[in-house]
Amino acid sequence: TLSSSSAASDVYKRQAGAGCDLAIEVQASTWVLADCALVETALANLVDNAIAHAGVGASIVVRVLATGIIEVSDDGKGIPADLRDELLKPFMREKEGGGLGLGLALVNEAVKAMGGDLELDDTPGGGMTARIRFS
Repeated sequence: TLSSSSAASDVYKRQAGAGCDLAIEVQASTWVLADCALVETALANLVDNAIAHAGVGASIVVRVLATGIIEVSDDGKGIPADLRDELLKPFMREKEGGGLGLGLALVNEAVKAMGGDLELDDTPGGGMTARIRFS
């Protein structure tokens, strides 16, 4: 079941002291065929990415939608549309420094292994939304 269970508490621990505002919105619990550990790892990577790239003072929202979609949105500077597909490949980074360029690639592979898709999109008003869509 996708809900605000242990993953939510892990997400809150990750952002503690990061200088970001974090909200978790659970529209509804829903059933999907997925590996719980992989979902939690993917979610942790997406939240870590948002914290690292959106900056101090950013707002990060984790949403669980009734349709089996998980979103991690931030109000940072976002990722240019022409770089999004590249950043899903291992060792690709938007800029030098910080990280190995594996976070989004690992999330993408984990989601694919569960039969889902990872989408990177603009957040309305600015920022990025990473969307895990389970089939």
